[in-house]
Amino acid sequence: MLMNSCDHLLGLAVVMTMCVLSSCKQPNDTKWQFFPDMADGAMFSHQMAPLAPPEGSVATDAMIYAQNALDAETSWTPIEILPSRKPMFEHRGKQLYETFCDHCHGALGQGEGTMTDVFPRSPDLTDPMYIKRKDGFFFHTITFGGALMPSLGHAMTAAERVMIILHIRKLQQDSLESK
Repeated sequence: MLMNSCDHLLGLAVVMTMCVLSSCKQPNDTKWQFFPDMADGAMFSHQMAPLAPPEGSVATDAMIYAQNALDAETSWTPIEILPSRKPMFEHRGKQLYETFCDHCHGALGQGEGTMTDVFPRSPDLTDPMYIKRKDGFFFHTITFGGALMPSLGHAMTAAERVMIILHIRKLQQDSLESK
C-alpha cells in the first residue's frame, strides 16, 4: 500500500513538473495548438509596409507617370475615344470639372472661381499658353497638382482625369469661338 501511494506521488510530481516546464515560454517559441490559425502568420504594424516588390518589377495594372509636367507633355499620348462615346465623356467631364475644378478655375475656365477671395487667382485655362499645352501636361497637373493646386490623382481614376481634359478642351474651344 505504501508503494502504491509513492507511485501516485511520483506520477503526480512528474505531471506537475511537465506542466511547469511546458508553461515556460522561450522567446522564439509559439503557443501550442492543434490547428494553426492566422494569428501565427506574418503580421505587420499599421505603418509598416509589406514586403517590397522585386527590384525592376512593374505591376500588371501599373500606370507609369512622368517625373514632371513637361516630361508628361512630351511623352503622354492621349487615349483615342470613340466618336459615339465622346458626348458621354464630355458630359461626365463637365460634372467632374464642376466638382473638382470649378471653385478655383471658374465655370468657363478663366480663373474666376469662388475661391479667388481666399487664394490667388487660378490660371486662365482658356489662355493661348494653355491652349497650346498638350493633354499630358493637364493629366500630370491634375494627378500631382501644381504650385497652389492640390493633387487630385487619389480622388479620381485616370479615365475621369481624361474626361476633365476633354471638358477643358471644350472650354478652350468655346472661348476661341466667342472671340
